Amino acid sequence: MVPVISFIMYRTKIDIFKIIGIVLSAGGLFLMFSPENGPLNRGDVLTVLCAFTFALIIVLIQRFSKRGNVLLLVFMQITIVAFISLVLMFATKDMQIKFSGNLALDLVFTSVFATAGALVLQYKYQQQTSEARAAIIYTLEPLFASIFAFIIFRERLASAGLLGGAMIFLGMLLSEFGE
Repeated sequence: MVPVISFIMYRTKIDIFKIIGIVLSAGGLFLMFSPENGPLNRGDVLTVLCAFTFALIIVLIQRFSKRGNVLLLVFMQITIVAFISLVLMFATKDMQIKFSGNLALDLVFTSVFATAGALVLQYKYQQQTSEARAAIIYTLEPLFASIFAFIIFRERLASAGLLGGAMIFLGMLLSEFGE
């Protein structure tokens, strides 16, 4: 989706190797996590919408991170998401939050390192790569999750999952080849 969104928004050129890489990676992702012959369901639709949103974010981050201050961009994104999350949290649930030392430590760690720190690094280094390459890198997340699930929990992928992982890796290589 990234090359298509980038083309529609900014008229960027789409390289055939990137197109093949994205298609292979998307197909691999589908094979890794698709249900066995089930019909299209609400979760599938939400997943496609999520993928579209991530693709849009990749394109926008690519543009805005080169123009401005990465720290300001991360601050604005975290602030907006926190505000919307708080509004939705209180609008949808009867929330009772009980603060403790452990909760405060967890909030600081996940806010500073896992969110703000990771986003600053992501946006800083995404400036140095193409949008399509960033999309391919993001498709590696479930592949690495599967590898760690195997190492830590001894979970095993079915044949379709293994083929999907190979397709993601091949898509990444093809995308790099076209640069």
